[in-house]
Amino acid sequence: KKAKEILIEEFSPKRIIVFGTFVKGNLHNFSNLDIIVEGLGDDYLKAGERLIDMLGEDIDLKSFEALDEDFKKGN
Repeated sequence: KKAKEILIEEFSPKRIIVFGTFVKGNLHNFSNLDIIVEGLGDDYLKAGERLIDMLGEDIDLKSFEALDEDFKKGN
């Protein structure tokens, strides 16, 4: 929830998708926070750094625009 708030307040992405072990509740020692964002453009790397600085967690931030077309379609 905190990660989404930071992204929305500071970067105004078009869409945020959180997935993986945090969403499923299957946390373990090697869990990270998996997030896909759409519409950040040049702020993509800055957003990832900001999340890590603020949350101090292992975060895997992916740009929706950089994803494989099949993944975007859900295939």
